[in-house]
This record gives sequence, C-alpha cells and structure tokens, in this order.
Amino acid sequence: MTSKQTQQLRERKANKAVAPNQAVPPKGPEQQPRTSVRALPFVLGAVVVGIVYIVGWVWQRGASREILDSHVCAPLLRHLLSVGGSLHASVEVRDVDGYRSLAVTKSVTAGEVLFWIPYEVVMHSGLHPKVQQLVSTEAPAAPESLAATLLVEQRRGQASPFAAYIASLPAKPMSIVNFPMEIQAVLAKLYFSGVEEHLAFSLSKVQNLSAEAMSPPATEEEARWALGIVASRATSVLAPRYPLALIPIFDMLNHGGGSEPRVSCGSEGWRREGFACRSPELQTRGEVFTDYGENPSLFYLGNYGFLPKQRLWLRRKVALQGNISNISIPEAYNCTEGVAILFPQRPTKESLWSALRCWRLGHLRLHRAGIQEFASANGWFDMPLSALPQDKSPVGDISGDRVWYLATIESKILGQLSIRLLEDWYGLLNTDDIAPLVKEMTSKRPTWEPRLQKLAEELEREVAADAEAIRKTFEVVSAMQDDLAWTDNHTGSVS
Repeated sequence: MTSKQTQQLRERKANKAVAPNQAVPPKGPEQQPRTSVRALPFVLGAVVVGIVYIVGWVWQRGASREILDSHVCAPLLRHLLSVGGSLHASVEVRDVDGYRSLAVTKSVTAGEVLFWIPYEVVMHSGLHPKVQQLVSTEAPAAPESLAATLLVEQRRGQASPFAAYIASLPAKPMSIVNFPMEIQAVLAKLYFSGVEEHLAFSLSKVQNLSAEAMSPPATEEEARWALGIVASRATSVLAPRYPLALIPIFDMLNHGGGSEPRVSCGSEGWRREGFACRSPELQTRGEVFTDYGENPSLFYLGNYGFLPKQRLWLRRKVALQGNISNISIPEAYNCTEGVAILFPQRPTKESLWSALRCWRLGHLRLHRAGIQEFASANGWFDMPLSALPQDKSPVGDISGDRVWYLATIESKILGQLSIRLLEDWYGLLNTDDIAPLVKEMTSKRPTWEPRLQKLAEELEREVAADAEAIRKTFEVVSAMQDDLAWTDNHTGSVS
C-alpha cells in the first residue's frame, strides 16, 4: 500500500467517527448495569439483619464457651458446640445433691432458644440394625432396645460419637430399676405391682439384644444401669421420628408444676434439623423446667426419685374391660386417654365426676346405639353432678323419662367402678399389710447414700398419705352412688 492509499484510508475512518455535536447512543443493558433506587433500602436492611444474626450467633457461642469450664458437664457441652449445637449464653447446668438441672443466669424474653441439639447426637434404638431388627414393630418404643443401644455405644469408648454424653450420665440413676430391694418392695406393694418379674424380664431382654451387637454381651449390672438411665431420662417427644430417645441437655430438665417456668420444645432447623427448646419469659434468674405429663405422685417417686410439688393425681386406671375397639369418643371432649381414669389426689364428688367423664362416655356407647350421641348433643356430659336432677325432671331438651334412663346408666357405671376399686385397692386401705416392708426399709436406711435416705423418708410418709387418699376416694364414690340412688326403681322404659 502506497503512502497516498494509507492517507485515504485514514481519512475514511475519520469521516466515520462521531462529530463533536452528535448525540452518543446509550449503552445497552449488557454494558451498563442499572440499580433500582427503590430496592436499595431492602437490600441494606437484609444485609443489616444478616450481620446482626451472625454477630449474635457468634457472641452466643463464644459466651457459651467462656462459661463451659464452670459447668459440671463441660466435656459434653464443648462436644455439642463442636458439632454445631448451640447453647444460650445465660444457660447454666447445676448439680445439687446429685440432681442436675438447667437454669438461666439472667432474665430472658419468651421464645429465646436456650439450646439446639443436632439430631446426629440424639441416641435412639435405630442406630444399630442388629438391635433394631430384633425389636417388635408393635413396640418400637421398648426401653430395652434403647438400653441395649446405650450399652453398645458405651462399649465403643472414645470411638463412639456419644462418648461425651455417656460420660456425663450418672453412675447411679434414680429409678426403681436401681433402688435397693427394700425400697423396691414398698413401691411394688403400693403402686408398681409385679415389678420384680417385669424387671427380671427386661434385664434378660437387654442382655440378649446387646449380644447381637457386641461381645461379650452386657452383664446384669450393666443392663440394670442402662435400663435405669432410659427409665429416668428417655423421652418420646420426638415420636414418631424416634419413638424413644435420649436427648443431651434436654434430659437435664426437671419436671415443673403449672406455675413454674416451662420451656417449649420441638424440631427446628433449615438446612440441618435438630431439637430446640425455647424459653418462657423470665424476669429473674432461676431454674427452667419441662413437663413430664400428668401422672400419679407414686409414678414420679418410682421412676425419678422425687415427689412433684403439686401432687394432683392418685392413680391412673384403665377401667373398661372387654373389646374397646368399637368405642368412639367425640374429639370435643379431649379424651386422649380413651377409657382411662386419672383419679385426683384429693377427691371431691365434682372432681371425681369430671375425672370419670371419658370413661362414662365410653360405657354409654355400649349400652344402646345412639344414646351417647343424644346425651352429648344435649349437654349431658357438660353438667356437674350437682346439676343432675334427683327425679324425673326434664333437663333442657332431655325429657324426664330420658333423664331417668341416663341417670340409671350412670348409677350402674358407678356401681361397677366401686366393685373394681374394691378388688384392686382394698389391700391398700390397711397399712398393717405393708408395715413389715416399711420397717425393713427403715432399718436399712442409715446405710444408704443421702439421696436414697431422703427417698425412703418420703416413701414412708407416702404410705400413710396414699392409704388416706384411697379411703377418701371410696367415701366419695359411695356418696355419688347415694346421689343417684333414686334411679333404683327404674323400669327400663324410655319415651
């Protein structure tokens, strides 16, 4: 190319250039990113929330680590944090007189997460296929299978992911499984009938289950320890995922009455599931509790070694015999116990009448088709005993004849109950029968550790209190039968 041609090419390119006063076309979206001004506050807000969350999470875990050395269960707590669990900075593990509890060291607002436990550190019987395959599908919550699992993991030593948790467990669980035989004998006479035979069966079953997964199999002493741990610490709160499980930290929560601050717990987690317990609102420092359920006082004494502060219930009794598969009780009455009766510790006619409601509903369905539905629809089961007429007077839309018929059935139900209670409880009315067992327990008491001495003292007092409560229950049932005695001449006809 000549110098003249080169010059012409340069002039041609210059002519294609933009003139100084020519408008420049805007860049396309691929060249010029555009930011919405309206979206900016939301973006900044999300960033701030994320920073606050991360800082709070780091602070909480950091603060927890700072106080770990003061905890009785420091190795367990450090392990839980190392696998991603969390512990509120104010949570404190206490150990008083051999009993552990959870408390907060400062006021907390309702809903704060006190602890979060990843599921991989929750112990359940499904961990070992050789143990699980021997567990009946009809009894997945059998304590023996979980006890065998606990022993298998204990035998693994430090190789077990549950090593820190197992090391934190008490060497002598407070449960009837581990109580001295003198205490067992008194409890068996009062409440835990047949405990010796049942315990022998359970110990043998734990040993057989453990033999499938470890060698040599568990000794009787090891099986007894494991059953005691399961009896006093296992929970079904994760059912049906885990019908029965041992949950670290959660198993340190004690039972609280209605006025005591109780945590609310459940499954939580987004990318990783776990079990969390959230706090009630607490204005001052103190212990936090959970709810072991509504159970008789002796149930707590035998399974956990303590009496509840609010002693509400005397006995739980399944009182309906025969085929109960056809019984359908309206959900509106919240009869979760089906045909069971939870007898009040201090019975009155009205409290016992209320306690019998679900059982009365079930019985009424067996007497005549449609009669229970009719009575429920017309408010019969909502009435207190004192509101029932003493004659054939109508009640609302229920005619006098139908009132007579319903009251007659109620009287017969009470009569059947009275007979069954006499059969089951008559021997408990006379403390002379149990006196030799109590005397033997009292003689051995000085040789036991302080916790067991205290338990024996409470049990001795409970013998007399239990007999008095049972005597009072018989008196109340008799008085209720007197209130319905006017139905004795019922002819059976209903209009």
